[in-house]
Amino acid sequence: MIELCGNTGTYLDSPFHRYPDGTGLAGLPLERLAELDAVVIDVSGQTGRPASTR
Repeated sequence: MIELCGNTGTYLDSPFHRYPDGTGLAGLPLERLAELDAVVIDVSGQTGRPASTR
């Protein structure tokens, strides 16, 4: 089971939020953000919350 917070993958956090000498989003080259591998999981037909395994 993989558990993620609700906003995982919905925004891009800039490196300066995590690293003292990190850049802001404007300093990131677009090549680092485009054409990345991704996985799409369709859960649109799922109803309710799945039971926890803990």
